[in-house]
Amino acid sequence: MKNNSSISYGILWVLYVIFFQSYVHAQEPTRTWKDAAGKYSIDAKLIDLQTDSVRLQKTNGDTISVPLSKLSSEDQAYVKSIADSKTTKATETVNPFETSDRIKIEAVQATFSLQTIKPSQDIQDLPDTGNILLLPKSTVCEPLTPDPATAIPNLKASLSMLAATDPYDDLSELVTLNSKQALVAISIGRRVPGQPKPPSGKLLVGQLPKGPFTLVSDGAEAIRIFDHNESTGQTLLVSNIDELKRGGELVVMDGLATGKPVELYRRRLPGIEKPGFKPKVEQAKLLGEDLALVVVDSVLYCWNLKSCQLIYRTDKSLIGLSQVTFSANGKWLAVPQQDGFSLLEAATGEDVGYVDAGTSSRAALAFHPDGRRIGYCSGNTWGVWDIVEARKIASGVVTEHLGDQLTGWVGNDLLLTDMGNLLDTKSEMLFWFYYVGATDSRKLWNNWLIFTTKNNGLKLTILPIPDKKALAALGKLDQQKNAMVTAPGTEVRIEIESSEPVDKDALTEALTTSIERAGWIVKPTSKLAVVAKIGRGKPYTLQYSSSPIGGTGNDKQIQNVNINPFTAVLEIRSGKNVLWTRNTENIAPPMIFLRGDETVQESVKRYERPQPEFFSSLQIPPRIPKPEIAKGLGSSREDNGIWVDFPRQPRP
Repeated sequence: MKNNSSISYGILWVLYVIFFQSYVHAQEPTRTWKDAAGKYSIDAKLIDLQTDSVRLQKTNGDTISVPLSKLSSEDQAYVKSIADSKTTKATETVNPFETSDRIKIEAVQATFSLQTIKPSQDIQDLPDTGNILLLPKSTVCEPLTPDPATAIPNLKASLSMLAATDPYDDLSELVTLNSKQALVAISIGRRVPGQPKPPSGKLLVGQLPKGPFTLVSDGAEAIRIFDHNESTGQTLLVSNIDELKRGGELVVMDGLATGKPVELYRRRLPGIEKPGFKPKVEQAKLLGEDLALVVVDSVLYCWNLKSCQLIYRTDKSLIGLSQVTFSANGKWLAVPQQDGFSLLEAATGEDVGYVDAGTSSRAALAFHPDGRRIGYCSGNTWGVWDIVEARKIASGVVTEHLGDQLTGWVGNDLLLTDMGNLLDTKSEMLFWFYYVGATDSRKLWNNWLIFTTKNNGLKLTILPIPDKKALAALGKLDQQKNAMVTAPGTEVRIEIESSEPVDKDALTEALTTSIERAGWIVKPTSKLAVVAKIGRGKPYTLQYSSSPIGGTGNDKQIQNVNINPFTAVLEIRSGKNVLWTRNTENIAPPMIFLRGDETVQESVKRYERPQPEFFSSLQIPPRIPKPEIAKGLGSSREDNGIWVDFPRQPRP
């Protein structure tokens, strides 16, 4: 039975004059600003000064960026009185306050046309039958040799506009072409459904941090670049993809890093001719010459692309597999599973062991640049696995959800998640939070975060992680340990509050399981309390449809059923202060199966009950900070190429 309920800057670098670096967000008074022609005016406060523009905050709170050349002579003199900065001559009679950071980005012409992005005579089909990996969890993980990353040059903070884009454009990840020269590539693919305009694909190549970026190809196929192998000089991309970023062909190119790209060959994906959705490449990496590892519709394939030979693939039972993780040079491969991950030799598929991460869902993974550590997280749990010692060397539970993606390692001991949490694996604490909003890609380069966005143009931002303020807090982290309310060995008492009849012995046993897993000790006289609260949620109605066996759609019957769900709340209390909490509510499944003469209402009623298993499965954080530092030691958000203070509330 089925449930029916069911911004933008010109091509400039935001380079602050040293004198102005301490000026950001200064408390200047609100004043009336006028344009050079005396036609427009606005009441606003100066909040930021750049080399050739100012940022103003209007009385409604909105911020705008205005070139100094567009301001009246009085306003330019006002700015000059604050600091001796040069201005340029006023020109166009336009309303600078109306543009609100929007500018026209002129199209960049390709320096040459890739002869590769066109139909090739050498297009063959890739096989999907062959060596299938089952990756049993019973395989004991064995010690492995590390695969460390080579040293790469440092970067500088910057913000730049690379190209004109809009929401229909698909940006690839930044792909490194030459790590020593900080040379990278990015693709912009475009194919809009229902529009006669043909698809297009652009390839841009440039040197970090400030380029310039050159448009090396502007073809008539939607493309997405995935990887480049520095040792072989080969580049892997998918061309001719549809508006859902599906289908297309794998294209192997040579010479992109030298500025003379040549297409070598193309390969069609398995299932490309089957009806329905076309296959989608979710991840791809070149392991060596012609050797690629590609995730297609949650199945991992390793092919020799030139010879069209399948080296191995994973079994389709690994449902939900979309991202795997590689060591720095692609020697080792970590494949996430439901409660851990398997390690493989990437080129051969040899299973070298399973790691039980102790997570309740598929973990996000990240190899450390040292080549021997793997960080992982799932929910509010995290850990570090040492492949050389073949053992877990650190683990913990934190007060906030870490999300399901890891951006990677920062420095020696810090892990950055895609949600912006910066975790110190030494103190086992989330100590800082970085917010950059919606991004199209994120990449760590030494201690620099590189991210791209496409709102009003392709913007590339490079910022330090951690920044100076966070580093200062990190240096004082040892002094903050006494600010923790709990730690392993903390004594707590158990309390049960319920407005409904419940089995208190079962709840006490379930709570004890989670408490002991956190390393705490149950003691009835403790001042700290672990409180289980059982109650009832708001009643609601569900609608199920059913058809008799052998019936047709015309025989479908609709039935309404009522449910008054139980709620379960866990609180860690110190007096009246709630230090940490989690909650849940009964949810009936979208499909139910009746037992015997059971009615639909009776079947749904089975899901209306207290849930002791909720309390036993909870991952309670062993270390809970005092309320005053519950949000971490600080938080920052990106604001036009700089970090600014960002007060926030912790996520549940």
